[in-house]
Amino acid sequence: MRSFVAILLIIFATGVGLLTYIAAGGRVADLVGDEVASMLPFDLDFLAKDDRRTNGLPVPEVTSDVTLGQPSISSEPNLGSSSEDSHDDAMRPGDSVLAQEETSSTAPSIGATGQADSSASDSSTPEANQVAEAGAGGSEGSSLTVAPSGSGPEAGLPEGPFKLSLPLDCEYGKNCFIQYYADSDPGPGFSDYACGPLAFNGHKGVDFRVPSYRDMERGVAVIAAAPGKVIKIRDGLPDAHYGLFGKEGVRGLERGNTIVIQHQDDYKTIYSHLKRGSALVTEGQFVARGEPIAALGMSGLTITPAVQLEVLKGRQTIDPFSGRTVATECGLGTAANLWLPVVAAELSYSRTLILRIGFSRRELTRAAAEYDLFDYEAVSPRAKQLWFSAYMAGVHDGDSYSILVTGPDGEVFHTAIGQFDAPAATKLIKAGRKTEEGPLNPGTYTAHFKYFKAPISEDAEPETVFDIKRQVNVGNR
Repeated sequence: MRSFVAILLIIFATGVGLLTYIAAGGRVADLVGDEVASMLPFDLDFLAKDDRRTNGLPVPEVTSDVTLGQPSISSEPNLGSSSEDSHDDAMRPGDSVLAQEETSSTAPSIGATGQADSSASDSSTPEANQVAEAGAGGSEGSSLTVAPSGSGPEAGLPEGPFKLSLPLDCEYGKNCFIQYYADSDPGPGFSDYACGPLAFNGHKGVDFRVPSYRDMERGVAVIAAAPGKVIKIRDGLPDAHYGLFGKEGVRGLERGNTIVIQHQDDYKTIYSHLKRGSALVTEGQFVARGEPIAALGMSGLTITPAVQLEVLKGRQTIDPFSGRTVATECGLGTAANLWLPVVAAELSYSRTLILRIGFSRRELTRAAAEYDLFDYEAVSPRAKQLWFSAYMAGVHDGDSYSILVTGPDGEVFHTAIGQFDAPAATKLIKAGRKTEEGPLNPGTYTAHFKYFKAPISEDAEPETVFDIKRQVNVGNR
């Protein structure tokens, strides 16, 4: 009995000591480690006082309804196979490791009917545009003197006006591109800064991606877009299509593995969806422009390999293309953009993009296109079906397309014509069929794909955006 009472007294004393430590500004993770703390079924850090500190930097109070993550989504991605598979990648509110994270509206899911699913919105957070400072923030007009980091000539040099370079070590337009811009529409709709459809409702960042998962696996460095001081790092989340574990599996961690850098003039940049275990920097470290900080990944609430770059000025999220607060208005021009001039020239707006295109011996889903499961060189002689697919980004209302697939003797194998009655961020267009009589006739098959800015009419062919031919051999490996 005495032993039992003694054990109770020890537990009670330990609990009182723990609560006192936290109330004085300590963190549970500092005692037991981040991994153990993350497994606890409760969060005691909310008891900490307003003056608690992390890495010697004051951190503002964290509220439970404002978090640092990406817009959550309300529906699973459409991974089925239809003639036109469309989806607006719901890329991405968070936990106290990154101070406060934003919660904003989600990407509308636009199906073959072109109607937006209004149930995919979540505007429950009234302060969606605010992100609290994740470290020591400066006042308006203050500058951050960057100390040398040992990798780059610009380390330690104060800059003029705050300007950004590419956040990926890639050749833009060749092996990387922007799939989504920040949402410029202040209402329930969505538009990018140029009033196009390359955005989704509530999106606050710019998503730089590589063409496929294979490119991510080969490794692409995420680099600092401006010199500054690393003030927050979150790591440990796996790189996977979120559909494997569900939206609930990453609730509060939608941005995935993340690095936050403080710059001059109260600017910050946030790099999200980084590859697990790839962080090359530490909190408190100064980095030069172009210095590698991690690797591109697919962590958090995401279904594509990309890094999301967000820019903050104080508590306001800024669209780096317009230089204005996000969700203000599209079509404001780029005179006030935040890019270095040479980078701004590279990032000229592309109305419509082809993400992947080619033949396959089976009908592809959107996920299969992302994984690059095309048959680029040859198709098995035993194949009984053949498909041509074009995975597009930036589909506009009224755009149209035509596909003509011919066989080895020039005979028509399949044709398709389509028109879009609503914008979509991405769209998978397919044309093909199964043979009734057995395997495909051996030889070379040709697809002629045309994409137009307006509906196809009998009188005249509208302005052409793409005119592409692709071939594949059947039975000749």
